[in-house]
Amino acid sequence: MYPHPMIEFHISNVHKPEKMYHESLVSPVATAAMAGTGARGYGHAVRILREMVEDAAA
Repeated sequence: MYPHPMIEFHISNVHKPEKMYHESLVSPVATAAMAGTGARGYGHAVRILREMVEDAAA
């Protein structure tokens, strides 16, 4: 496992019918995953990642 939190983030919903997106190489090592929130998800992902880093340091 990696020493720092990691979020797998996808703008679109990768769980829709496109089979090629159903298998992720990152998911097995990611701390969390976000998908389908569009560009607004970037801000959420950064906030959550910051909180994860702060929690790990505490």
